[in-house]
Amino acid sequence: MSQWSLGISITVTILACVLFLGVVGHSRLTNTEELELTLQVLAMSATAIAFCVAIRQYALSREQRRAEWLDDLSRRFFEDQTYRNMRTLLDYRSAPEFGRLKSAIMTGDFEGCVEMGAELDQYLNFFERLGALKRLGQLRVGDIRTMFEYYLRLLNREPWLVEYVASNGFEELQTLLLELKETPR
Repeated sequence: MSQWSLGISITVTILACVLFLGVVGHSRLTNTEELELTLQVLAMSATAIAFCVAIRQYALSREQRRAEWLDDLSRRFFEDQTYRNMRTLLDYRSAPEFGRLKSAIMTGDFEGCVEMGAELDQYLNFFERLGALKRLGQLRVGDIRTMFEYYLRLLNREPWLVEYVASNGFEELQTLLLELKETPR
């Protein structure tokens, strides 16, 4: 039981005891209207508190799910081989492959680097998925910043990549990149 739920439970118990003692201690205990009214107030109070506890539990569940998604996404991004090559390529721009990829993107001629182009698209699709989850309210921009801001900024620092994102249907990623550019840390 969380601290918050425990606090609510104790508060409800104390409130119920106080109201019960007030009813029992009342000299006109035989007045059924007062007894019914007191019981109705108790029932409504318990219902309202139960509603608040349910809302809180829902919020905690949603936060837990968001944390699990972020953990899963970060594991995929950092541990799987799928994104490792492109992460390295964009991080250490000096590799000859970087120049070949840039040239292929800018000219549209992927001869000799089709596989690298496919890896780039997989990499960009990962961030497109993050943008879609943000738009759907499943992730917050702060969550994305915490885990992936560095890699999104790597994309933003290359105008040819920003143009590639804009002209190849990566709308969610484009929005995410614009948000990062507009709100520097």
